[in-house]
Amino acid sequence: MTPRPRPLLGLVLGMLLGLVVIGLLWQLALVDPGRTVLFLTVAVAVLAVAGLLTRQISAARGRFVTAAVIAGVLAGVGLTGIPELVSVGRVSDGCTLEVTAGGLTAAPSDTSALTAFSIAEDDVVEWAMTSSTPIAVDTRMAGITVGGFSIPVRTVSSDPASGEAQEVTGTVDVADGLATIQDSTGLELTGVYHVYGEVSGEQATCAADGWVRLEPAGLFATNVLVGLWIALGVLLLLIAWAALAVRSSFVKARRAALEGERVHTGTVTTAAGGALAGGAGAGHVAADAEPSGTTSPEAAAEPVAPAPAFTPEARPEDMPPASIAPAPAAAGAAAGAGAEAQDVAPVEDAEPVQDPPEDLAGSEAESDADAEGEPEPASDAEAHDEAEDGTDPQPEGDAESGPDAAADDDPDRR
Repeated sequence: MTPRPRPLLGLVLGMLLGLVVIGLLWQLALVDPGRTVLFLTVAVAVLAVAGLLTRQISAARGRFVTAAVIAGVLAGVGLTGIPELVSVGRVSDGCTLEVTAGGLTAAPSDTSALTAFSIAEDDVVEWAMTSSTPIAVDTRMAGITVGGFSIPVRTVSSDPASGEAQEVTGTVDVADGLATIQDSTGLELTGVYHVYGEVSGEQATCAADGWVRLEPAGLFATNVLVGLWIALGVLLLLIAWAALAVRSSFVKARRAALEGERVHTGTVTTAAGGALAGGAGAGHVAADAEPSGTTSPEAAAEPVAPAPAFTPEARPEDMPPASIAPAPAAAGAAAGAGAEAQDVAPVEDAEPVQDPPEDLAGSEAESDADAEGEPEPASDAEAHDEAEDGTDPQPEGDAESGPDAAADDDPDRR
């Protein structure tokens, strides 16, 4: 079994988590969703969740590197928004702008992403813009900036026949504006906004931007906040479930690896009491053997009986007994001497050979006598010459010649 990391799932869940977190901070009027804040937060969330759902980079190196590269790109985009984060509101050259709400007046240069101008939901904001060059205004435009991207909200065109003027004024009812947005989108908005506006005519154009803050009445004061809190809870549950699933796959894979590498120790005995060798000694237990901690000394020291020796009784019953053919009389002495000279070990437990026939008894006795009387056998040529001369090669007075005499007196031999 192999572990199952999910870095790409972590990429998606991390991106959604970053967006929800930024939405909450935005709608709670804590931070402006500028380019730096938005993209860096999403990049950190992507890298963190992808790492959490990977656990071990070597298990999914390619997919994790993909998620890390995307997080790096997001972080790089976020770094390009640093000038916006540290800058203050501004107005074009030759123009001025003042905003009054709740008894307070501020210029664009008095606001920043961290020090926005605060207004309430029931305030009526008054603004006044002046230009060094008289302008016959024909276009008024307002919008917001989110993540470094400008989003126009309202554009009003007018007849320039009203004449040229160096000062342009107007009012914004906050409650009416929020109601209009809610009617068109269904969203109840609060938070910190980077707003911009512009008045223009044929003679000149004045543009300005700054930050305003519309604080909510509570943590769950709007439907947007309620939806964001629910989305945050669901995402956290999904991330926790995915992290537990990935962790479980790693635990199961590690457990399977340990089971595969486990070596059984101890002595293994069979049902007969003998010890196993080979694979069992190396730790591999046979299927029909039961491991035990000890082995009896009698079973270990019991010698193995040798195979029984071969005996003539083992031959089949239908085979006839072996017989020896009689040797010639002249070659009896040489054959007897040759048999005595050989060093042949006797065969134990051999079956006795049956007595030869009577007509062979004399020749066998003569051969034995010749073999015992002469220490050195005579050659065949000398034995033939002596036989022609009628002389006996053996001495007559030999005490061991009795069997030869008995053989000569045998009437059958003559």
